Amino acid sequence: MAGKHSKKKTKPALRSKSGASPVRSEVMWDWFDVLLISITLVLAFFASSTIVRSALAQLLPGSGQAMLRLILVLVFYVIEILVVVYIAHRHNFKFFTLYRLRAAKDDLETPLQWVTDLATSTISVLLLLILTQGLSMLWSYVTAQQGWTPTSTNDLLTMFGTSTASRALAVLCVVVLAPFIEEIIFRGVFLSTFATMMAPALAVLITALLFAVYHASLWAFVPHVILGIALGALALRCKTLWPAIALHALYNAVLMAAAFYLTF
Repeated sequence: MAGKHSKKKTKPALRSKSGASPVRSEVMWDWFDVLLISITLVLAFFASSTIVRSALAQLLPGSGQAMLRLILVLVFYVIEILVVVYIAHRHNFKFFTLYRLRAAKDDLETPLQWVTDLATSTISVLLLLILTQGLSMLWSYVTAQQGWTPTSTNDLLTMFGTSTASRALAVLCVVVLAPFIEEIIFRGVFLSTFATMMAPALAVLITALLFAVYHASLWAFVPHVILGIALGALALRCKTLWPAIALHALYNAVLMAAAFYLTF
């Protein structure tokens, strides 16, 4: 019989800084992690919305309001980065290993396996990009036929402005920061948590729905669900989040390119 001073065994999640042996199939997040990120997302969203709609912000010219939105988005992403860094520190894990941005030692592969995985991931990303963009275009066509078009608040050009500086910041936010941070949150934490509680397909669907709700666009809800399912499937299939980040970035880049093209 174990004594009263025996230590309680805990399940490790990935690899800790101490070098403990990881259990790759048991990524054990706790509800504090999920709640902390969720509360931060909600509070940051309402805070930024309140500032943008304030009487003082309305006194700014259109370009000033667009720059204000960009600054708030940048602040929002900085806050989220600090939160996920804190979670990694709280669990005493290396950031890049915990969020599947760098392979743990037990995942190291031979050069041939690495090239094969890279090629497979690249093909998967490109095929899923074509699929998600195709379905999004179909959704746009159907909604246009029904007279349901996006409001100005959904227009990237209206949100971020058309100046060179605002466009550069918009690309940084939408194509670089958003895919990186959102994939860490939704596929790195949320999906990993839900996948330990339910069937993987259901976990992917629930995460995709939360991903769509987070973007707060009724018109784009269906495309975001489609993209979320593709990202979730890719994240579960691969040993790293980089393919999902790449797909997310390419999807957003296509949207940004289309928005910029309309102004020329």
